[in-house]
Amino acid sequence: MVVAKSGGRVVSFRFARIMFALFLPVTLCGANAASDFDNLTEVKTLQKGMPKDVAAFISKSAECSHWGNEEPYDKERAEFIRNAAPKAGCSRLDGKELQLRRKYRKNPKVLEIIK
Repeated sequence: MVVAKSGGRVVSFRFARIMFALFLPVTLCGANAASDFDNLTEVKTLQKGMPKDVAAFISKSAECSHWGNEEPYDKERAEFIRNAAPKAGCSRLDGKELQLRRKYRKNPKVLEIIK
């Protein structure tokens, strides 16, 4: 699944649970910063009981998925979206997922959330 394009590079990840729970356009239409995503009910639900680094990953995944699915309605918005994914660090998301999988390899609850 494509999350965002950053400098011509397609960024992807296997985060099906979050995709299902979060990314209805109506839910995310007003979210522009990581803190906005942290305040979404769906994000809070997934973050509940998770270690801080996993909670941050959930929020970052929501943000990156948002920018990857955002529709540009004019030239200015297209430029804003094009710059948002790199600014958010979306190109590092796959590496962070692998790091968390290694760190929590013996914690099935965490692995279930980040898969």
